[in-house]
Amino acid sequence: MMSIKCAIWGTPLSGSWNFGEGTNLKILDSPRAGGEYKLDSRSLDLGIPLRKLDAPGKARLTTWLVNKREEGEGSPQITLDSIRAAREGRRMLMKQRLERILQFLEKNGEAVTINTEPNNTVPEGKVGDKDKMLYQLLAYSESTEWFDLKGLLDHLGRRGLIEKSAASSFKEHQYYLTIDGAIYLDESRKVTPDSGKVFVAMWFDPSFDSVYDEAIAPAIRAAGYIPKRSDREHFVGQIDDWIFKQIRQARFVVADFSQGEGGARGGVYYEAGFARGLGREVVFTCRKEDEGEIHFDTSHQNHILWKSNEDLKRQLIECITTVMGNGPNM
Repeated sequence: MMSIKCAIWGTPLSGSWNFGEGTNLKILDSPRAGGEYKLDSRSLDLGIPLRKLDAPGKARLTTWLVNKREEGEGSPQITLDSIRAAREGRRMLMKQRLERILQFLEKNGEAVTINTEPNNTVPEGKVGDKDKMLYQLLAYSESTEWFDLKGLLDHLGRRGLIEKSAASSFKEHQYYLTIDGAIYLDESRKVTPDSGKVFVAMWFDPSFDSVYDEAIAPAIRAAGYIPKRSDREHFVGQIDDWIFKQIRQARFVVADFSQGEGGARGGVYYEAGFARGLGREVVFTCRKEDEGEIHFDTSHQNHILWKSNEDLKRQLIECITTVMGNGPNM
């Protein structure tokens, strides 16, 4: 099998690439792209746009891949649309880039050692652990190269949120999450007690419009809160940024896990999980006939099982007012 590198960055892969679903989708595991992604080996149209992406565009495409994986899509497929969105999009907010570094350190045991001059000539599967850590930090912080990332790390260091140990060599550095850094993350996840917003995660199929309009939204308003659903709002910028912001600002989240023939709605699971990670309460609901399809990740949670819009509205009002209390707009 011939050697191949990351199609976005030209960096080594964590393992040999392989073909997935069908015979033309290459699955590449690239630390520099944050993990696995798929690429259609037949599509000559993809190669030129990928090569024409500048460094910021590649960083935005990498962020798109990272976000897709966090939504539950293990190996997102790069398409012309995703390349075009990366080329025309805007950079991640600086605050979010900094928080992602802190989250990465927390996730990896609060300390990582990176090699600032990785070896880009190693064979597939031979990427060193310290090289891999640098690649992943670059990917998660939407950094274009080491000195871009270094500026963020230096800023966090000056704020006392991270600390760099004495370098073991000229090119190796270890970064720690400090107590102040951990406190900063805890504070960023706190619920805003007086928030009147409620984020709603659900299936956006037209057949479910009445579920939102006649049950979920009226129940939230009746309890004194303001419902927020991403496809019903106007905003500027990337939808991921808007969703993260709304969940952070929400008093709690209502997540309905009903589904159609296409299976589970990955976005609902991701948004509910993100909310729980921030310390937000999540009200789980599901259409009674879909109860057996609830994924094991949330099947242990107490779900409001409903048979009609009126049934859901009644149960939701009772749950919200009993568990969360009356909202500020009551």
